[in-house]
Amino acid sequence: MRIFKSLMVCSALLAAAPSFADATRLEVVHFAAGSSSSTIKSSVKGYQTV
Repeated sequence: MRIFKSLMVCSALLAAAPSFADATRLEVVHFAAGSSSSTIKSSVKGYQTV
């Protein structure tokens, strides 16, 4: 039973490992004076994170 639990923990960690490798892109948003919104023209492809 102990080996089964160890295998489950290891497989869960290995499944989560690719998500740690993704680079997160940081976007700075500037608002015009007096406005409460802004539009950014860009795209996100694949598994990118913003």
